[in-house]
Amino acid sequence: MKSKIRVCSSWKSNHDSPLYTLSDQCPICNSPAINSSPAPFGLEDHYGEYRRRILRRKSNQ
Repeated sequence: MKSKIRVCSSWKSNHDSPLYTLSDQCPICNSPAINSSPAPFGLEDHYGEYRRRILRRKSNQ
């Protein structure tokens, strides 16, 4: 499924904040607009061991 909301690809250099649009180009600077969806979520929790270790320390105190 492709996201319909897009963000200006050069918003960091041309705008103060992210500029969202539904078109393929930025309405202000005419740069290409890119998909604004976040990175895919992975089921592997790479930092889970460390997070659980901290929770155990807090519960033992």
